Amino acid sequence: MEFFRLEWETAEPLSFNGDRFLTPIKLSGKKAALPSRELWMGRRGIGIDPGRKLGVAVLHNEELFAYVGKLGKEKTATDAIALGRAIAEMFPGFPIVLEDAAPSKVFYQVPLAEIRFGLEVGLKAGGAMVIRLRPNSIRKQAFGGGNIRATDQWPPLSEHAADAAAMALVAAGYKAQKGQK
Repeated sequence: MEFFRLEWETAEPLSFNGDRFLTPIKLSGKKAALPSRELWMGRRGIGIDPGRKLGVAVLHNEELFAYVGKLGKEKTATDAIALGRAIAEMFPGFPIVLEDAAPSKVFYQVPLAEIRFGLEVGLKAGGAMVIRLRPNSIRKQAFGGGNIRATDQWPPLSEHAADAAAMALVAAGYKAQKGQK
């Protein structure tokens, strides 16, 4: 399946604010209809690329939505918990892949771990089933190889939105054949 041929268009933004959030969070994004609709019928999944700049993708009704946004500079773990819970409540029953730490990365790991933990706590508090996978495992499952980058497949998307989109495919049960692009 050639995912790089998806036709991306602007999607309605997602906004999260209210008493749960210390800082309002707005996610802007794009959407694309998936090819081979019968392959995706009834499948759904969410992918989250954690960080102050985060990506959130949702596969639902044979469409893939890929969003990018930013957490505030203060109290990011608190907002991450609130965001995780809001996502879980907005999409009840969706399996979720949350990107785990990349062992080769050495910078920014403590704040990233705090955000990742906050998202996971919020998602689980909202009743979601969360699967944590390392970036290499996600790329192998989504694209058939650990060295294939999501932004190479979907150039219109930001790095975080593209990575989250790959995670949403994996959460929905998709597994590429080895070497498939």
